[in-house]
Amino acid sequence: MDNFDLRKYLAEGKLLKEDKQPTHRIKTDVYYIKDYEFDGFEEEAVPEYEINDVEDMLEYDEGNHLYIDAGTEGWFDGEMFETEAGSNTRLEPEYVEEIEEPDNISTQEDWEDPEMDDDYYDMVSDVG
Repeated sequence: MDNFDLRKYLAEGKLLKEDKQPTHRIKTDVYYIKDYEFDGFEEEAVPEYEINDVEDMLEYDEGNHLYIDAGTEGWFDGEMFETEAGSNTRLEPEYVEEIEEPDNISTQEDWEDPEMDDDYYDMVSDVG
């Protein structure tokens, strides 16, 4: 931790995101392209929908590889998607979906089985 720079950490927004749950999920794979002259990409993260032939691109250079899997969660600002690991890429909004907040069980009535009696629930809550 001798090289830790709080200003840089804050500037990158990492301190603020650590306590936040991801809000979006991508619906396409993203590839890192080191070199692929046919589509004109070089040293960048490219969404699959912009690549004409993924198999050809992967075979073209050993540095070309899958960068972010479809289904990965993170944050989206309308143009850029950032994963929890800090990887990012540009994406069109139609390739990103919002994550719905899970329905949390908040009361005993939410999980009670009508077949069980009150004595059972009292016993279970005394154990925990």
